[in-house]
Amino acid sequence: MCQSWGAPLAPTLGRLWRNQAIAAPEVGIDLVRLLLFFGQSCTLSTLLEMVSHAGLFLLSKHCLLGRVTDSSGGQLRGWDNLKWASACVNTPHNVGALKPYSLTPLLSWLAKAGGAQVGKDVQIHWKGFLGCPELDMITLGDDVYLGGAFYSHKFAAASLAYSAVKVGRGAHTGGRSMLSPGCHLPPSTVAFDGALVIPGSANMKSDAKQYLSGNPAISNGTPPAGLFEINGKHL
Repeated sequence: MCQSWGAPLAPTLGRLWRNQAIAAPEVGIDLVRLLLFFGQSCTLSTLLEMVSHAGLFLLSKHCLLGRVTDSSGGQLRGWDNLKWASACVNTPHNVGALKPYSLTPLLSWLAKAGGAQVGKDVQIHWKGFLGCPELDMITLGDDVYLGGAFYSHKFAAASLAYSAVKVGRGAHTGGRSMLSPGCHLPPSTVAFDGALVIPGSANMKSDAKQYLSGNPAISNGTPPAGLFEINGKHL
């Protein structure tokens, strides 16, 4: 045990254990070494935790659920629904641990690794993943900001089905907003806090900038009074 306190981490502690004389400066140096060691250990443990939860998320997506397409799905009591439910149960635990990395490139990479089509400079809030293991059905253009949730699964006539969600370049969604299955956001569209976006909420034939609000969300040509920016960008 004495040898374990030897070089290079804290040699003076070994001499102290053996009742040998030590100088005060040597103790200070060793204490600094120990503090640096514990700091590096904490940093390493945080990185390992992040890598492990990201890996478990991708493992549950690709091994439990597998690739999802428009033709995927099936009966609620069938095998396909069991695979989706298993992946969905594992998702909140693993993604919840990645909350500190919300809106960082890590979550954009995680979405892409999970099967989503992700453009450049995309920011995704961690809550967006909670109910959506079927990332293959998500398409995000460049410079997209997703402050709310999204999902592409739906239940109808005792069956599970999927419908793609597409978000155009430069679109922004506020916190507590929701993109439901089959909805499309044109480029530069803004969905405000609490908006429930459904198919048809946005006018896909219009080239003008649109602002979506309400439950279900409806399109407006002007932003609400008194609201000037979202995510630090002017509307």
